[in-house]
Amino acid sequence: MRGWIGVLVAGIVLYLAAAAEQSLGPRTLFGGRFDYLLIAVACVCLFTSRKGGAVAGFFAGLLYGALDGANMWQYVLTRTLGGYFIAIVASGGIERSLFAAFLAAVFATIFCQLTLMFLAPPPAVLPFLLDTISTAVYNGVLAMAVYAVLNRILGPRKAGTVHF
Repeated sequence: MRGWIGVLVAGIVLYLAAAAEQSLGPRTLFGGRFDYLLIAVACVCLFTSRKGGAVAGFFAGLLYGALDGANMWQYVLTRTLGGYFIAIVASGGIERSLFAAFLAAVFATIFCQLTLMFLAPPPAVLPFLLDTISTAVYNGVLAMAVYAVLNRILGPRKAGTVHF
């Protein structure tokens, strides 16, 4: 990321994702829902280091646990690990693209939800898994739009272009 500008943008993205999670989160679409904080973590972690990914995941888990009103440690742990792993892969030299954002969001959703399933077992496992799969696909599609905006702000600058 680009120093303090990147940190500020990441904070704003997480704040807006938490606001969207609070106002739009419970709605479902064909059996799935959007997890806005996981989308934000997946996209922000494509631009960060490993430490930055863990920090972004930590704050996303903290926000999600606070919004859910549940025991926070499961959300904090799963989101921190998810952000850390995405940042490891992203810093490993993959080319950032819309497809990478899609895969990062799908991975984050499946990894975080499956880890959460073992830490805080749901009452019914099969509906939880089906919801996780549909949510992963929805998150991947929405992550491509979020990535396009973040790449415009945080992505590498080309010589001779003017950005506003």
